[in-house]
Amino acid sequence: MPQFRNYCRYSFAIILFPTLMLISSCESDDLVSISEIVTTEVSNVTLTSLTTGGTITAIPNAQITARGVVWSKSPNPVLGTAATTEAGTGAGSFQSELTLLTFQTYYIRAYAQADGKTYYGNELVFDHSSIIPKLTSQSQPGTTSQTAIIQTGITYTWTDPILEKGICWGTVAAPSIDKNNKVEVTDPASNFSVTLSNLTLNQTYYARAYVVTSLDVFYGNTLKIFIIPPPVTGQVADLTGKTYKTVTVGGKTWMAENLAVTQYNDGTAIPEMFSVGEFKNTTEGAFAAYDGNVNNAAKYGYLYNGYVVKSNKNVCMTGWRVPNSGDWYQLAAALGGLDMAGGRMKEVSSLWQTPNTAASNDSGFSGLPGGSFCSVCLSNTGVFADVGTDGYWWSRDGGDFFYLTNDRSELRTRNTGVSNDGLSIRCVKN
Repeated sequence: MPQFRNYCRYSFAIILFPTLMLISSCESDDLVSISEIVTTEVSNVTLTSLTTGGTITAIPNAQITARGVVWSKSPNPVLGTAATTEAGTGAGSFQSELTLLTFQTYYIRAYAQADGKTYYGNELVFDHSSIIPKLTSQSQPGTTSQTAIIQTGITYTWTDPILEKGICWGTVAAPSIDKNNKVEVTDPASNFSVTLSNLTLNQTYYARAYVVTSLDVFYGNTLKIFIIPPPVTGQVADLTGKTYKTVTVGGKTWMAENLAVTQYNDGTAIPEMFSVGEFKNTTEGAFAAYDGNVNNAAKYGYLYNGYVVKSNKNVCMTGWRVPNSGDWYQLAAALGGLDMAGGRMKEVSSLWQTPNTAASNDSGFSGLPGGSFCSVCLSNTGVFADVGTDGYWWSRDGGDFFYLTNDRSELRTRNTGVSNDGLSIRCVKN
């Protein structure tokens, strides 16, 4: 129903022999509001205008020298400080068109001037944004490959009926119903779901919901859709015989678990640091379990400092290496770009604190929130931090690292510049 409210006034009767006049007891800005002025309900609403007006019944016609409507984005609009229309003189009904409106809430009152005084009618509150259907969509992989499911909810309370609704989609960033594919939905429910089928692998698509009313075509948020092939899995063993899951994405094979070795590939031991001070101040390669707790190492692998990554000794298995930034960017591109790669890399797991935004792990990367030892990066504390909310992985390039966050869908990157930070390692095959 229309989004306006009619604020009523209390009235009382004053007997002025021999005439009876009804006068409102309310005041606004020290001006008496008389009950004989009634502000007309809103009609003829467009995207930028509406019609209202007033009816004046009790003041003698000769006394009314001006009349019209005042309106503002603040309550109790008055002449001189609010937008104004002029609609002639005298009693009776009149109409005014309010123009140049934006999608905000307006406060509207009819007014009349008589005997040097200004009188106001009741105030209407009109939410002009209510004429726009609000559409919110999200996507998820379909039950079969090369399909995507678009789920949409509509919030709409205006009286103008919805003439058509559905999903439009294509390979352009802002699909429209007149230039691209569309799927019309006839179900009257405010929530609906559409499945897009036969999508091409590794092709970027865009989709958004639409609603048609007599006023215009309205679109919701744009979704980016990028269908990837099912991951190819395998395994690899480190020097001690411990095996790790692997996954091939975008032509490269990655570890699908964090590294948990205590020696370089040539058998040289990597020192384990048990205290915060030790880890923070060493100038050689070192590793630690998060918070020094071996149970964390079992879930998340070890945290390694930058000296391990920079060492001329390889911490990864034979034929594998610590990835550089180019490897990470290539991985992101294979998953649809940095903006959506994070959700596809995050494991759907209770180890992630809610909300585990966009997590699907359809890449098979199985990223977990192993936290870090961070002296100057995100936690900025110089202690173990962020387990449950963030997973961090080294790049071999000068202190760069890549990370996933529980409340974001992106794969993000930053440079720490501090070799004493402790982050996880995922090796990539040469």
